[in-house]
Amino acid sequence: LLESYLVRRAVCCLTYKNYNRLFVDMIKSLSKAGFSAAALRVFLLERKGESAEWPTDVQFRKAFCEFPIYKRMKQSRTRMVLEGIERAMHDGKSEKISIDEQLTIEHVMPQDWRANWPMPEDSTLEDEMQREEVLQSFGNLTLVTKKLNPSMSNGPWSEKKAALQEHSALTMNRKLQKFTKWGEANIAERGQEMCDIALKIWPRPTE
Repeated sequence: LLESYLVRRAVCCLTYKNYNRLFVDMIKSLSKAGFSAAALRVFLLERKGESAEWPTDVQFRKAFCEFPIYKRMKQSRTRMVLEGIERAMHDGKSEKISIDEQLTIEHVMPQDWRANWPMPEDSTLEDEMQREEVLQSFGNLTLVTKKLNPSMSNGPWSEKKAALQEHSALTMNRKLQKFTKWGEANIAERGQEMCDIALKIWPRPTE
C-alpha cells in the first residue's frame, strides 16, 4: 500500500514536501485504529489534494504515458520504476535475470534526434515540440548497461534495434524487437503497454 502510494505520487510528479507531516498523522491514526493494512488503506484513501492524494488509475495513466518524465522525475526514481516493470515482465517461460549493476536510462528515440530521425516533410514547429515532449515519456525509455548506452548514441532505429538484440538480456528490450520502425505512435503504444504492467505492480484500492 505504501509503495503504491509513493510510486504513484512520484510518477504523477506530486510534491514530497508534506511527507513528514503525513507520516506523523499516519502513525497517530494507526495508533488509534490499529496497525493493520485495512487501517492504512483507509487512511491513505482519505488523503485529498495535491499534497497528499493517492493518484487514481486515470491520473497515473495520464502521467505515465504523457508526462516528459525524464525531465520531471529524478533519474533514480525513473530507473526504479523501469526496473520494477522489467521484473514484472517475466512470465516464467524465460530465465529470470537479476539486475546486479546500476543500469542507465536510454532514450530509444534519442534526445538529439535530428541527424538520424527526421520529421515528415509536412511537419510543423508544433509537431517538433510535441516530439520533444513525447521522447521524454516512459514509452521511449529503457535500460541498458553503461557501456552499451554511448555505443548506440544517436544512431538510427535499425542500429539501435540490432544492438539491443545482440547485447541486452532484458525482457523490456527484447519486446522492442517487434517494432519495425520507431516513432511517436510506437512510443504511445509501448507507453500504454508498460502502464498496464505498472498499474498491476502498484495498484490503488477502490474507495
